[in-house]
Amino acid sequence: LWIRGLCYVLGAGLAWTLYRTHKALQATLGGSVDTLQRQLQRLSQGDFSQPVQVQPGMHNSVLGWLSEAQTKLQKIEQERQRMTREQQEQQRLIMAIVENSPISFTLSDASGVYSMCNQTFYRYFHLDPTASATLTGKDIFVDLSQREQLRELLQHSGVVSNAEVQLRRADGSLFWGSVSQSTVVQAGETLVCGWCLDITAQKHAQQHFGPVLSVNSP
Repeated sequence: LWIRGLCYVLGAGLAWTLYRTHKALQATLGGSVDTLQRQLQRLSQGDFSQPVQVQPGMHNSVLGWLSEAQTKLQKIEQERQRMTREQQEQQRLIMAIVENSPISFTLSDASGVYSMCNQTFYRYFHLDPTASATLTGKDIFVDLSQREQLRELLQHSGVVSNAEVQLRRADGSLFWGSVSQSTVVQAGETLVCGWCLDITAQKHAQQHFGPVLSVNSP
């Protein structure tokens, strides 16, 4: 009989110990293990839509700390999204300015293959927008030695300003352009930004009025 009583006592003690352990674990975690696991899984997937629920008096617990971390991460994510939106808006603005610029703009790699051209470039060279994929700088310069001189100047000084060169359109007609160039590094690759202004009318005016001005000059 006394053995049975001892078993009862030991069983009751074990049950009490398990109960105390369970309560201590809940106090440490701030909730059940399943609840903590679900919250961790949701946050690990980047889901900040619902706040971590913390029971009263359980803020100094794993779930409480997790709730604080979620709040901070949510603010960081909101700031990142805001900066991303601002950056995208700036990029769209820059693209709109470049695309609608009255001056021809191109972006090419070191070999001269164009990766970006605006509408003025297509208009200057009588090109279809789909044709630029296979177009290079060699195709538009009448005198290739001038192109090489511009490349050497760009490599030496990093910029070319208002160089007057003769250029060839897709239909073979020629025109004069004032060309400026600079370089930009993108993802480790050096790209060439090119601007061109059609100065054919000015060149013709110089040729027409130049002799008259020289005769009338003192």
